[in-house]
Amino acid sequence: MDIKNKVVFITGGATGIGLATTQRLVAGGARVAVYTRAIPQTPNVAALKENPSILFFEGDIREENAVNAAAQKTKETLGSLDVLINNAAIAQRKPFIETTPEDWDAVVDVNIKGTLGVTRAILPFMRDQKSGLIINIASGAGLYGIENLSLYSLTKAAIINFSQSLADEVRGDNIAVFSIAPGGADTEMFRACFPDKPALQTPQQIADVIFKSITGDITPDDRLVVDVFRHAH
Repeated sequence: MDIKNKVVFITGGATGIGLATTQRLVAGGARVAVYTRAIPQTPNVAALKENPSILFFEGDIREENAVNAAAQKTKETLGSLDVLINNAAIAQRKPFIETTPEDWDAVVDVNIKGTLGVTRAILPFMRDQKSGLIINIASGAGLYGIENLSLYSLTKAAIINFSQSLADEVRGDNIAVFSIAPGGADTEMFRACFPDKPALQTPQQIADVIFKSITGDITPDDRLVVDVFRHAH
Protein backbone atom coordinates (compact mmCIF):
# COMPACT_ATOMS: atom_id res chain seq x y z
CA MET A 1 0.00 0.00 0.00
CA ASP A 2 1.16 3.50 -0.83
CA ILE A 3 0.67 5.23 2.52
CA LYS A 4 0.68 8.78 1.18
CA ASN A 5 -2.67 10.46 1.92
CA LYS A 6 -4.12 7.25 3.30
CA VAL A 7 -6.17 7.57 6.49
CA VAL A 8 -5.01 5.55 9.50
CA PHE A 9 -7.06 5.16 12.69
CA ILE A 10 -4.83 4.15 15.61
CA THR A 11 -5.74 3.47 19.22
CA GLY A 12 -3.29 4.33 21.96
CA GLY A 13 -1.53 6.53 19.43
CA ALA A 14 -0.25 9.23 21.78
CA THR A 15 2.24 7.29 23.91
CA GLY A 16 4.86 4.58 23.54
CA ILE A 17 4.66 2.40 20.45
CA GLY A 18 1.52 4.22 19.35
CA LEU A 19 3.14 7.64 19.44
CA ALA A 20 6.20 6.41 17.55
CA THR A 21 3.90 4.84 14.96
CA THR A 22 1.85 8.02 14.60
CA GLN A 23 5.03 10.01 14.02
CA ARG A 24 6.31 7.49 11.47
CA LEU A 25 3.01 7.50 9.59
CA VAL A 26 2.85 11.28 9.43
CA ALA A 27 6.45 11.41 8.21
CA GLY A 28 5.43 8.99 5.47
CA GLY A 29 2.58 11.21 4.31
CA ALA A 30 -0.39 9.52 5.97
CA ARG A 31 -3.31 11.27 7.61
CA VAL A 32 -3.93 9.92 11.09
CA ALA A 33 -6.79 9.75 13.57
CA VAL A 34 -5.43 9.11 17.07
CA TYR A 35 -7.81 7.66 19.65
CA THR A 36 -6.30 7.86 23.11
CA ARG A 37 -7.43 7.53 26.72
CA ALA A 38 -5.80 10.88 27.50
CA ILE A 39 -3.90 13.40 25.40
CA PRO A 40 -0.46 13.88 26.98
CA GLN A 41 0.76 17.44 27.37
CA THR A 42 4.17 16.76 25.83
CA PRO A 43 6.16 18.55 23.13
CA ASN A 44 5.87 15.59 20.75
CA VAL A 45 2.10 15.48 21.01
CA ALA A 46 1.82 19.26 20.88
CA ALA A 47 3.73 19.23 17.59
CA LEU A 48 1.40 16.58 16.17
CA LYS A 49 -1.68 18.56 17.18
CA GLU A 50 -0.45 21.45 15.03
CA ASN A 51 -0.65 19.22 11.94
CA PRO A 52 -3.98 19.63 10.09
CA SER A 53 -3.78 16.05 8.78
CA ILE A 54 -4.05 14.61 12.31
CA LEU A 55 -7.19 14.24 14.41
CA PHE A 56 -7.08 13.53 18.14
CA PHE A 57 -9.95 11.85 19.99
CA GLU A 58 -9.86 11.47 23.74
CA GLY A 59 -11.81 8.50 25.04
CA ASP A 60 -11.89 4.94 26.30
CA ILE A 61 -11.91 2.17 23.69
CA ARG A 62 -14.48 0.36 25.86
CA GLU A 63 -16.99 3.17 25.26
CA GLU A 64 -18.91 2.06 22.18
CA ASN A 65 -20.67 5.34 21.45
CA ALA A 66 -17.46 7.37 21.71
CA VAL A 67 -15.59 4.99 19.42
CA ASN A 68 -18.40 5.01 16.86
CA ALA A 69 -18.53 8.80 16.91
CA ALA A 70 -14.76 9.03 16.38
CA ALA A 71 -14.93 6.65 13.43
CA GLN A 72 -17.75 8.65 11.84
CA LYS A 73 -15.94 11.96 12.43
CA THR A 74 -12.77 10.57 10.89
CA LYS A 75 -14.65 9.49 7.79
CA GLU A 76 -16.40 12.85 7.47
CA THR A 77 -13.25 14.90 8.06
CA LEU A 78 -10.53 12.91 6.32
CA GLY A 79 -12.64 11.17 3.70
CA SER A 80 -11.88 7.48 4.21
CA LEU A 81 -10.72 4.84 6.68
CA ASP A 82 -7.94 2.88 5.02
CA VAL A 83 -5.97 1.38 7.89
CA LEU A 84 -6.89 0.46 11.46
CA ILE A 85 -4.16 -0.17 14.02
CA ASN A 86 -5.52 -1.67 17.25
CA ASN A 87 -2.68 -0.77 19.57
CA ALA A 88 -4.20 0.21 22.93
CA ALA A 89 -3.65 -2.33 25.71
CA ILE A 90 -2.93 -2.69 29.41
CA ALA A 91 -0.87 -5.18 31.39
CA GLN A 92 -0.23 -6.14 34.98
CA ARG A 93 2.47 -8.40 36.33
CA LYS A 94 1.50 -10.80 39.09
CA PRO A 95 1.20 -14.57 39.56
CA PHE A 96 -2.12 -15.85 38.25
CA ILE A 97 -3.14 -17.16 41.68
CA GLU A 98 -2.99 -13.59 43.00
CA THR A 99 -5.17 -12.14 40.26
CA THR A 100 -8.81 -11.33 40.94
CA PRO A 101 -11.97 -11.34 38.83
CA GLU A 102 -11.63 -7.55 38.76
CA ASP A 103 -8.16 -7.97 37.24
CA TRP A 104 -9.55 -10.41 34.66
CA ASP A 105 -12.28 -7.98 33.67
CA ALA A 106 -9.91 -5.01 33.42
CA VAL A 107 -7.40 -6.70 31.11
CA VAL A 108 -9.95 -8.56 29.00
CA ASP A 109 -12.22 -5.53 28.64
CA VAL A 110 -9.44 -3.34 27.25
CA ASN A 111 -7.27 -5.79 25.35
CA ILE A 112 -9.98 -7.99 23.84
CA LYS A 113 -13.35 -6.26 24.07
CA GLY A 114 -11.84 -2.87 23.28
CA THR A 115 -10.18 -4.28 20.17
CA LEU A 116 -13.42 -5.92 19.10
CA GLY A 117 -15.39 -2.71 19.59
CA VAL A 118 -13.02 -0.52 17.60
CA THR A 119 -12.83 -3.09 14.83
CA ARG A 120 -16.61 -3.30 14.61
CA ALA A 121 -16.80 0.50 14.40
CA ILE A 122 -14.26 0.79 11.57
CA LEU A 123 -15.01 -2.34 9.53
CA PRO A 124 -18.28 -1.17 7.90
CA PHE A 125 -16.49 1.82 6.35
CA MET A 126 -13.83 -0.48 4.89
CA ARG A 127 -16.49 -2.82 3.54
CA ASP A 128 -18.30 0.07 1.90
CA GLN A 129 -15.13 1.19 0.12
CA LYS A 130 -14.10 -2.42 -0.66
CA SER A 131 -10.59 -1.97 0.70
CA GLY A 132 -8.76 -1.77 3.98
CA LEU A 133 -6.07 -3.08 6.27
CA ILE A 134 -6.49 -4.01 9.94
CA ILE A 135 -3.37 -4.49 12.04
CA ASN A 136 -3.78 -5.81 15.57
CA ILE A 137 -0.81 -5.25 17.85
CA ALA A 138 -0.25 -8.52 19.69
CA SER A 139 2.93 -9.43 21.57
CA GLY A 140 5.60 -12.04 21.87
CA ALA A 141 3.64 -12.95 25.02
CA GLY A 142 0.80 -14.00 22.74
CA LEU A 143 3.09 -16.45 20.97
CA TYR A 144 4.81 -17.79 24.10
CA GLY A 145 3.10 -17.11 27.43
CA ILE A 146 5.23 -15.24 29.95
CA GLU A 147 5.48 -16.02 33.64
CA ASN A 148 3.41 -13.65 35.81
CA LEU A 149 1.83 -12.14 32.71
CA SER A 150 -0.88 -14.77 32.31
CA LEU A 151 -3.75 -12.35 31.71
CA TYR A 152 -1.83 -10.23 29.21
CA SER A 153 -0.50 -13.34 27.46
CA LEU A 154 -4.02 -14.76 27.24
CA THR A 155 -5.41 -11.62 25.63
CA LYS A 156 -2.59 -11.27 23.14
CA ALA A 157 -2.96 -14.90 22.05
CA ALA A 158 -6.64 -14.15 21.54
CA ILE A 159 -5.77 -11.15 19.38
CA ILE A 160 -3.64 -13.34 17.11
CA ASN A 161 -6.46 -15.85 16.70
CA PHE A 162 -9.04 -13.12 16.16
CA SER A 163 -6.87 -11.69 13.39
CA GLN A 164 -6.69 -15.07 11.66
CA SER A 165 -10.45 -15.59 11.85
CA LEU A 166 -11.36 -12.09 10.73
CA ALA A 167 -8.91 -12.25 7.83
CA ASP A 168 -10.87 -15.14 6.34
CA GLU A 169 -14.19 -13.35 6.87
CA VAL A 170 -13.26 -10.09 5.11
CA ARG A 171 -10.87 -11.24 2.40
CA GLY A 172 -13.69 -11.08 -0.13
CA ASP A 173 -14.12 -7.38 0.64
CA ASN A 174 -10.45 -6.72 -0.24
CA ILE A 175 -9.59 -6.18 3.43
CA ALA A 176 -6.43 -7.68 4.89
CA VAL A 177 -5.98 -8.49 8.58
CA PHE A 178 -2.91 -9.60 10.48
CA SER A 179 -1.18 -9.10 13.81
CA ILE A 180 2.21 -7.72 14.76
CA ALA A 181 4.04 -9.12 17.77
CA PRO A 182 6.57 -6.81 19.45
CA GLY A 183 8.55 -7.91 22.46
CA GLY A 184 10.02 -6.05 25.40
CA ALA A 185 9.54 -2.53 24.08
CA ASP A 186 10.98 0.43 25.96
CA THR A 187 7.64 1.85 27.09
CA GLU A 188 6.10 2.91 30.39
CA MET A 189 4.05 -0.29 30.46
CA PHE A 190 7.13 -2.50 30.03
CA ARG A 191 9.11 -0.57 32.64
CA ALA A 192 6.22 -0.84 35.11
CA CYS A 193 6.08 -4.61 34.62
CA PHE A 194 9.83 -5.20 34.43
CA PRO A 195 11.64 -2.39 36.27
CA ASP A 196 14.86 -4.39 36.50
CA LYS A 197 15.00 -5.69 32.92
CA PRO A 198 16.42 -3.93 29.86
CA ALA A 199 14.09 -3.40 26.94
CA LEU A 200 14.74 -5.41 23.79
CA GLN A 201 13.25 -3.00 21.25
CA THR A 202 12.61 0.71 20.99
CA PRO A 203 9.19 2.11 20.08
CA GLN A 204 10.79 3.56 16.96
CA GLN A 205 12.03 0.15 15.83
CA ILE A 206 8.57 -1.32 16.28
CA ALA A 207 6.96 1.65 14.53
CA ASP A 208 9.25 1.09 11.57
CA VAL A 209 8.14 -2.55 11.35
CA ILE A 210 4.49 -1.48 11.53
CA PHE A 211 5.05 1.11 8.79
CA LYS A 212 6.82 -1.39 6.53
CA SER A 213 4.06 -3.92 7.14
CA ILE A 214 1.55 -1.38 5.87
CA THR A 215 3.58 -0.56 2.77
CA GLY A 216 4.18 -4.24 2.02
CA ASP A 217 7.94 -4.17 2.54
CA ILE A 218 7.36 -6.66 5.37
CA THR A 219 4.75 -9.40 5.04
CA PRO A 220 3.18 -11.61 7.74
CA ASP A 221 4.07 -15.28 8.03
CA ASP A 222 1.67 -18.14 7.42
CA ARG A 223 0.14 -17.52 10.88
CA LEU A 224 -0.68 -13.97 9.75
CA VAL A 225 1.83 -12.68 12.30
CA VAL A 226 4.70 -10.25 11.85
CA ASP A 227 7.24 -11.13 14.54
CA VAL A 228 9.11 -7.92 15.29
CA PHE A 229 12.13 -9.87 16.54
CA ARG A 230 12.72 -11.02 12.96
CA HIS A 231 12.57 -7.55 11.45
CA ALA A 232 13.65 -4.86 13.95
CA HIS A 233 17.11 -3.45 13.42
